[in-house]
Amino acid sequence: MRYATMIKSAVFLALLAAAGLLLGTVCKRVYQNNAVLFSPGRELLHLALWAFGAILLFAAAAGLVAALVRPLWLVILGFALTAAIIVVAWKISLVTVILGLVFIALAAIYARAVSRELDSRLDFSVRPLAEEQKTLLFVLALLVSVSFALGYAADARQRGYVIPPAYKQFTADLMLQAIKAQVGGALDLIPGMEAAMTAEFTRSLDQFWVEIEAKVKPYVPYIPVALAVLLFWILESLLGLVSWIPTLLLSMIFPLLSALGVTHTLSKTKEARRLTL
Repeated sequence: MRYATMIKSAVFLALLAAAGLLLGTVCKRVYQNNAVLFSPGRELLHLALWAFGAILLFAAAAGLVAALVRPLWLVILGFALTAAIIVVAWKISLVTVILGLVFIALAAIYARAVSRELDSRLDFSVRPLAEEQKTLLFVLALLVSVSFALGYAADARQRGYVIPPAYKQFTADLMLQAIKAQVGGALDLIPGMEAAMTAEFTRSLDQFWVEIEAKVKPYVPYIPVALAVLLFWILESLLGLVSWIPTLLLSMIFPLLSALGVTHTLSKTKEARRLTL
């Protein structure tokens, strides 16, 4: 490998590592701020934008590495080092290490498929990157989903709740607003009526939560798994709508790299073997 090629490969692998660091940081934020997912608002939107941005940026960086860096073992090594960075930036535990290994395996499958498809084509195209990207987005959505589930499980264990307090508060506020909207100006006719109604509503709702938690308690160990599956399904569905963004970025980056002289076109002739009479 030429010295210039080694430098370029190192730069692209460094970009992949930086994208992995961002993704690991986002997973840590999702882990620590899991409660915002139970109370839709500005904080949830902010966290969701960070998560989608990190995933799409990582997909673009992974596409650059898979398409340009050779040999293949160097690409896989880059993904392995990136997995270690993600785990360290997120949280070192048995579950995250296992997820890191799953990430390496699926990333290797992605890189190998992209490499084989590009080598078999007569002309370079970003299409193989778009076609194989589903494997990569799958594991990235899995990382974010599990980080949320782990954060929820740790928080529930530490604070001793079954149903998240943030969800209870969000539901109470929503229902109380609906009731007040239905009653309208009648609350102003009797002094203290609004306070009394609010207190009675709160008492009834607290009793309702007690009954619900009693029924749900036997299934508490399975709640994080169910939440992870639900969030994974949502992420996969939404990522399917925006999965074109990394491909679009790459379709603009590759010509720019060629114009700057970072990459160059190499024409090869292939020997064809055919069986004839």
